[in-house]
Amino acid sequence: LRGKTVGAFSVHCHVGGGRTVRSIERRLEALGGSVAVAGLAVKAGSFLSLWQGPDIAPGDARRLTALGMAVARAASGRYSGL
Repeated sequence: LRGKTVGAFSVHCHVGGGRTVRSIERRLEALGGSVAVAGLAVKAGSFLSLWQGPDIAPGDARRLTALGMAVARAASGRYSGL
């Protein structure tokens, strides 16, 4: 990933997503990536369920889209934040 612009996100059913995102960001940086913006954790699914839990909330979907767009802008040199 050396020289690549990267971003991180995580989907969790309950809590702990922020810690996972930070861990992913550290690993991406260790591989040479440049983390463009702080990552996001969103809630969806069910804990240890054999069935699909709740879908991601529309607001969280918009936040993830904005994250992807911010990473793309950063990669192209036009970063303006989230």
